[in-house]
Amino acid sequence: MPTCAKCGEWIANQSIVVGETAFHRECFTCAVCGSEIIGEFMIREGQSICLHCYNDHNPVMVNGHQRMKACSKCGGLIHGK
Repeated sequence: MPTCAKCGEWIANQSIVVGETAFHRECFTCAVCGSEIIGEFMIREGQSICLHCYNDHNPVMVNGHQRMKACSKCGGLIHGK
């Protein structure tokens, strides 16, 4: 039975496995906002980050200096404010 990488407790039920590291579902949280990660996520500097936070902290550069962000749901570029 694996142990959770965050809390260190045994994982008896469902787990989230990232690479070779296992977590309780409720322990698999965003390194930026602390929310439970459900669905897609990104790895940045070895830490799991929800798409919302990843997109907020990693805007896309387009047309030289114009900064645009990608939608965390569809991945399309967000135009305007």
